[in-house]
Amino acid sequence: MVQDPLVTRLLLAWTLTIVVLPFPTALVAEAGDDPATKVFYIGTMAVSSSLLALMAWAVGRDRSIRDTDERPDPVAAVAAVIGFVLALAISLTFPATGYYPLLLLLLTDPITHVLRQGRGVGRRSAHMGE
Repeated sequence: MVQDPLVTRLLLAWTLTIVVLPFPTALVAEAGDDPATKVFYIGTMAVSSSLLALMAWAVGRDRSIRDTDERPDPVAAVAAVIGFVLALAISLTFPATGYYPLLLLLLTDPITHVLRQGRGVGRRSAHMGE
């Protein structure tokens, strides 16, 4: 298996989002419904999911960096990104909802399942970001 510089950079950036996440989480406990806190907290998770989707794409495009012929499926990670962005938009537009819009993420799995069935995807691929 070969190392890919893009995947390495994406993995390091993703790791950074994991390291940073406790800070906005602590702010949520203190500042609560402050819009800047919402952007920092939900935005950090959206960036993390975006990086997972990009990693799935990067690994999928180059067979030499995979140990199998099966490509990772970035659909779940992209759905999570869309869920985070939508939750952030709802949370900022309707401040009374607080962080409840994050519950929309519970719908990403059933929606991606329906979309895969609609596309006729019969084989099970590796899901990155689920």
